[in-house]
Amino acid sequence: MNIKTKFASLLIAGTLAISAAAAFAADKGPLQIAMNAYAISTDAQGNEVATATKEVDRKSTVEFRAVYKNNSADELSNVMVVGADS
Repeated sequence: MNIKTKFASLLIAGTLAISAAAAFAADKGPLQIAMNAYAISTDAQGNEVATATKEVDRKSTVEFRAVYKNNSADELSNVMVVGADS
């Protein structure tokens, strides 16, 4: 798989994940999910820096973070997070 195909797949997968998370959160169910994208770069000291973003350059590294919050008064059981494997 070439870099363009891999990048396009990443963007599509990320978009789908964000859409699914938004749809689930809109349900107002007990489990709220927030998905955010971060462009990964390095600072002058060589430390990794994550910057929230909605756009990335063609050769950028993107990190997606999902935050799950239980909005109910009870514990949730059998909670499963299912992701795609590339």
